[in-house]
Amino acid sequence: MKSIFGGIVVGALLLFSSLNAAAAEQRYYKVAATVAVDGREIMHPSAIVEASHPARIEIGDTSANSYRVEFTVTPGEGAHSNDQANIEVSFFTKVMGNWTLRSQPSLVVWTGQEASVESPYHEGTVSPRAVKITTTVTPKTQAEMLKLFNGKIPVASTCPPETDDIPIVARASFGSVVTPQLKNACCSAACGDGSGQTLRCCGAASCSGCGASCSP
Repeated sequence: MKSIFGGIVVGALLLFSSLNAAAAEQRYYKVAATVAVDGREIMHPSAIVEASHPARIEIGDTSANSYRVEFTVTPGEGAHSNDQANIEVSFFTKVMGNWTLRSQPSLVVWTGQEASVESPYHEGTVSPRAVKITTTVTPKTQAEMLKLFNGKIPVASTCPPETDDIPIVARASFGSVVTPQLKNACCSAACGDGSGQTLRCCGAASCSGCGASCSP
């Protein structure tokens, strides 16, 4: 009886370990997005992110044509933990050198399938303008990540606060204004699309957009 009971326990432990390993392999996602304002596409960011870890992508220059998106992806719940994902998106534009939140939708998506959401473009007053965010969230296994990054998966750092005295939560309401500040946790690359803009990224294993990519 002892040997049978011991075999059951060992089998249960092995099953538990296998389930944990399988779950660990779903910790990474590729997020590919398109952001359109009033029907005009202005940004095509993509990133490889860790589940529940906020990532930030900026594309812009010293002019007003600067945009930022922030993604947080979490696995689906229950029976859909492998084929669904929750994604929270925040979209900002730069106004007089400061980042201003314009839209903050959240979606539950089928992984690997395109989904979109449209919401008002917040300007501090009632506005007929709209922001449409289209995104595809695709799981990446650890094996795929190791192959993609030549055997070593980058550690996604925490995005820095905007300033030393303004916490990140200050961006939680529409119309809030923050001052941009990049630190060593971020990477940057010159855009390759001829725009003269710069791609900046933090909180992700890697980011891409405007014909450029980088890894913090």
